[in-house]
Amino acid sequence: MTTKPSYHHALPVGTRVEEFELKSVLGAGGFGVTYRGFDHQFHREVAIKEYLPGELAMRSDGKTVIPRSDADKENYKFGLDRFLEEARLLARFDNPYIVRVHRYLVANGTAYLVMEFREGESLAQLLARRKQPLDETEARRILTEVLLGLQAVHAADYLHRDIKPSNIYLRHDGPCMLIDFGAARYAIGEHSRSLMGMMTPGYAPYEQYSFTAKQGAFTDMYATGATLYRCMTMRSPIDAGERIAAATENREDPYQPISVVAAGRYSDSLLAVIDWMLQLRAADRPQNVSEVLDVLGDTPTLPVSRKRPPVNSLDETIRIELNDADEAPALIERGQPGWLGDRIRRQFAQLSKPVLDHPKVARAREQLAQFEQQQIERMTAGILMAAMFMSILWQRYADSRMAKSLTGVLSLLSAFFLYAYLTTPWYLVNGPVITAKPAATENLPTMVIIPAGSSLIGDARVDDDDDPLWPQTFRIKQPFAMGRHEVTFEEYDRFCEATGRRKPPDEGWGRGRRPVINVSWLDATDYAAWLSEKTGRRYRLPTEAEWEYAARAGKRTSFWWGNTAGSGNANCQRCGSPWDGRMTAPVGSFAMNAYGLQDVAGNVAEWTCSLNAGSRVPLSLPCADKNAPQRRIVRGGSWNSAPYLLASYTRSSEKPDSASNQVGFRLLQELSEDPATAKTP
Repeated sequence: MTTKPSYHHALPVGTRVEEFELKSVLGAGGFGVTYRGFDHQFHREVAIKEYLPGELAMRSDGKTVIPRSDADKENYKFGLDRFLEEARLLARFDNPYIVRVHRYLVANGTAYLVMEFREGESLAQLLARRKQPLDETEARRILTEVLLGLQAVHAADYLHRDIKPSNIYLRHDGPCMLIDFGAARYAIGEHSRSLMGMMTPGYAPYEQYSFTAKQGAFTDMYATGATLYRCMTMRSPIDAGERIAAATENREDPYQPISVVAAGRYSDSLLAVIDWMLQLRAADRPQNVSEVLDVLGDTPTLPVSRKRPPVNSLDETIRIELNDADEAPALIERGQPGWLGDRIRRQFAQLSKPVLDHPKVARAREQLAQFEQQQIERMTAGILMAAMFMSILWQRYADSRMAKSLTGVLSLLSAFFLYAYLTTPWYLVNGPVITAKPAATENLPTMVIIPAGSSLIGDARVDDDDDPLWPQTFRIKQPFAMGRHEVTFEEYDRFCEATGRRKPPDEGWGRGRRPVINVSWLDATDYAAWLSEKTGRRYRLPTEAEWEYAARAGKRTSFWWGNTAGSGNANCQRCGSPWDGRMTAPVGSFAMNAYGLQDVAGNVAEWTCSLNAGSRVPLSLPCADKNAPQRRIVRGGSWNSAPYLLASYTRSSEKPDSASNQVGFRLLQELSEDPATAKTP
């Protein structure tokens, strides 16, 4: 039987702080106490965090907080100012992956942060309750949602500085969110020149052990990787301080890679990402959230400027760099010798399927196989030439004393050629490095690869003009690329500036990274044509079958995440997001489906290139002609739609020249039949 913890330094239950009544204590730490409270003004439950650094302050009368001594006054005041500064910053965030701050106030000699309260538990509580590691699906979901929260934090030039299981809150009705930022406590430690309480051992990287080392997004990357290490192994990684000591003393890094500790229980790609995030040197880690999301999104994209997670566990590493090159790049590094045919098969066999299916990788495989065959032919010719030379010499000097010596030397040479033929991967030593000049990607939509395959399209429950397509199996023979999210105002405005077109209004909701709205089908197709001409790539709107195939991401459920809309998964009427029924959300505010697409449900409905020709149309119908007068199919639902209208199979239609603040679009990019010419930004 577990006993409920007592918090002697917490305010009594029933205490009022202005309009907020404290109902219970949710938890306490070295820098404060968090309460469950009730807001009597708006009649809602809230969470309230009180600034109370135990080493610097105490309660004088059971309520008022004062510094412990005159020597602590300056540090207490400095920390209080940083706490309020952090509160003001958090209040600016409107993101489902970051705790929502309603307000902050100063009272009782200290400050209080009033936050949204949602039923749930911390990740630390979940792990303690379950006593077993998370499975791959859970680990990927939590990692992705934490990264999406950090992406917003870093975009505001801020750091969390204290990512760990107890600071990740798992809501029962939505995605997990970041809580309890560590910037204030770090500022106190820095100001007082004391490292005590500034970091959490096992989760803090080496740069947090110094007052002078530079910190950045890579600092949060390390702590996030350490958190996933804990979730997947049920133990924290070794403290960075011990790793620093080992490096200083020229000892082996004591860190045990998760790719070894948890091998066989998770995919190689996920394990490699965690090891990458936990690199000791900051320069060897991901430098921003996007680098990790690109790998996690099952897209064939690896960072190119820093140390990457290995594609496989062999010494030889194949690096596939698909995001920046115009051709099929495959940089092959020298490794241990092995049979030529076996070696190349083992390397490619360990790449993930989305990478293998990508046309550029297929082209690289073909080129390497051809080069391997050429090397075999050259080595065979060398062996034959050595044998012929030995035969000629033998016939000429058969009766001389020199014959035995020559025979021995030539035998050794022949043996050398044979050994080289069997064991040395010459194409790895001197083989081609296929490179290309990076393509300019300024303000281009971010595209992800949608693999070939088949999927159920449609739904059989209803059958009217605007109802779901009659269920059919839709097959994609050739991979294509799709926008990770809808085209943004930032991207569309560049088109307007280049062509002199009037910029569409944003309804006062903001431009930048919000999806472009108030654009017609004709506007969307003009943008695709302009972008195609500008880049030399083939962009267009997707057909509705292509759209649903990509949105479902292999799922047969109503939504890609399940059969109910749930809460916090999308932006719509009563979807549990901060923007519900009011406005669009910035793109990328919600989790990705299995193909790496975001916002396919809600936010804005999306134009397709398909005519509205009833629900029993063949899925193979091409895009509509621009001059066709019929209505065009719109998919996905919007910020103002009821939840059921966000299902992957729902459809509506609009006139091609109509525009609405509920409709936007995302692009499809056709990949060439010749994989070597395929391009993705």
